[in-house]
Amino acid sequence: MFRVLWFFWLVGLIPLAKNKRQLFFYSTLLSLGVISSLIVHKLFVEFVPNYSSSLVESLKNGEVKNVIFSTLRHFVKNVINYFFSKQNGIVYIFMKFSTAGAVMFFTILALKYKSKLNIALALIGLTNFLLLFILYDAFDWREIRTMSPLFYFYILFIVLEVECFIKYINVFVLIVIFALNIKTSKQWIAERNIIDLSIVNKERMAYNEISKVIPNNKVILLDYIPKDYTWELLNLPLQNINNHQIRYIIKYYDVGKTHYDYILKRPTIDTTSKKIIDNEYYVLVKNE
Repeated sequence: MFRVLWFFWLVGLIPLAKNKRQLFFYSTLLSLGVISSLIVHKLFVEFVPNYSSSLVESLKNGEVKNVIFSTLRHFVKNVINYFFSKQNGIVYIFMKFSTAGAVMFFTILALKYKSKLNIALALIGLTNFLLLFILYDAFDWREIRTMSPLFYFYILFIVLEVECFIKYINVFVLIVIFALNIKTSKQWIAERNIIDLSIVNKERMAYNEISKVIPNNKVILLDYIPKDYTWELLNLPLQNINNHQIRYIIKYYDVGKTHYDYILKRPTIDTTSKKIIDNEYYVLVKNE
């Protein structure tokens, strides 16, 4: 529903300023938005060991020169990935180049007609692309997740700007692309909707056993990556029977792990450690 990246869209207010007072006010709003973005990212967004997080670590270590050269290399690599790398199907190609084309469209209009609205739209789009190329990764659908909201935002203004004949062509192309993606959409929807409440309740009761055997203030390592579209993580108890927090380490990313006291394994994995709980869903052992 919300990405901290969208705070940067406040840059679109700057060209709309009618006087110095409004320019100061809009600039202040943009500054507060950028600061809010950083605060929200720090406090509420899940830590992901991506390129931007590696830059932050390098800056903390005072490696300014390395950060500059690394950023330039990363920028060039992302541009090549976005526009020239091997693509993954017609829908993927369409989404990438239609978004880039929309930004180019409003940039050309801004340069040609000097309209404040088009300048604002171009600034928003160019800011999004710069953040993508400098701080994120432009491959494997990550760029689609980052840039798609911009395209949806642009649609209203595209309708206002283009001629009627071109509008109909655009609608036709979008319908064709949508039709090509129906099969994939149905598959994803079906995978997310496979829920049997009796099975869910049975799993929840099984995982609730963890709360009865874990002492206070302990950490459990999940020694596997949970399957997509399951309730495994939702079933994990967050407190033991004494109402003390149970913490978990989930190995989605290759990062350093803090000390853990117990290990949760798949029931099919053999282990020589003493089993505290052994059922059809998991095996809980003590870290020795």
